[in-house]
Amino acid sequence: MGTITALLVALSFVTGCITLVVGYRVGHGEATLVTHLSWAMGTLLLQFAAACIAIMHARAERQYVAALEQALEAAGADVETPGSA
Repeated sequence: MGTITALLVALSFVTGCITLVVGYRVGHGEATLVTHLSWAMGTLLLQFAAACIAIMHARAERQYVAALEQALEAAGADVETPGSA
């Protein structure tokens, strides 16, 4: 599950670095502002996608752990929760 999130975070880091370089070139008159804004928008979209997928993965993990705890309790095993220690 975390592979997709890690890949999106890495892609957003790379596009962020490209945005930095393009922004530097815009400041020196070597590139257009539209190019810089396009890379910046791409970076923001990738970061937003990574955050959304990370939230979905965290929620799915919580549901998986809760289902596993219920199954263990039904089987009669001692389930130690973080608050019971």
